Amino acid sequence: MAATSSSFGMDTSSKEALRRLEAYESAVCRIVVLDDKKGYVDCGTGFLIGPNLLMTCNHVIPDIATAEKCEFQFFKQNPSENRSTGGSRSLPSYDYVKFDASDPEKFLTSPSPNRDSQGHPTEATEGRLDYTILSLQKDPALAGRTFFRLFESRVPELGHISYLYQHPKVDSVDVALRVKFKGAFSRGAGSIVSVTSYEIHYTTPTAGGSSGSPVVNGEGDLIALHYQGGISDGCRRPAGHEICNAGVIMKRIVESLGEANCEKIKRR
Repeated sequence: MAATSSSFGMDTSSKEALRRLEAYESAVCRIVVLDDKKGYVDCGTGFLIGPNLLMTCNHVIPDIATAEKCEFQFFKQNPSENRSTGGSRSLPSYDYVKFDASDPEKFLTSPSPNRDSQGHPTEATEGRLDYTILSLQKDPALAGRTFFRLFESRVPELGHISYLYQHPKVDSVDVALRVKFKGAFSRGAGSIVSVTSYEIHYTTPTAGGSSGSPVVNGEGDLIALHYQGGISDGCRRPAGHEICNAGVIMKRIVESLGEANCEKIKRR
């Protein structure tokens, strides 16, 4: 099948794959962590895996107390509401959604990997997969949004395309990969350069605030959860690559959930 040129920066294998890749943008949000005075503390990225079910990284939202302090900012789905407000930069409009704290069972998490002597995460392992799954309040803003198919995730393949959707901090920079992010949303393309038991490494650019982003293959299938940027550790860095980024393999996350939790998610 002939490749289809796309604005993702690389060719997709079909028009259907391109349609899926573009549709997923509505499922991705910026997560803003606020302090008790509603001031900004930190931000990350998250994505819908159900009508009001969201996945992100544990180091973005480690517990219910943090989730209760978060704003989940989704682009408005009406294009006319996402127009530029003037000036040199387009300022999109957001829908603000909150965490649903009514049922603690709706919060599932796995700790982030241990840290090395310099404070950097080590490789993901069983029991330390750095994910959080939580429920959002039912909100009209979420109606009709596409969501990623967690249970249709695919095994990542070495050398294949990796796309990543992210809400990095405005004007942030991936210094290692020499890519500057401007504005509120970025979707980028790269290639998978290494696959281990629990994580993949890729050249897709990321920046601060990208933790919790979904990583998909060229067909639009979910393959990983982005959790670390700028790996330069010689033990983990693939040969021939000075630096790369890392995501936890989605199949490993699904396996770790167990049958009971998987059934709860499927019923949502």
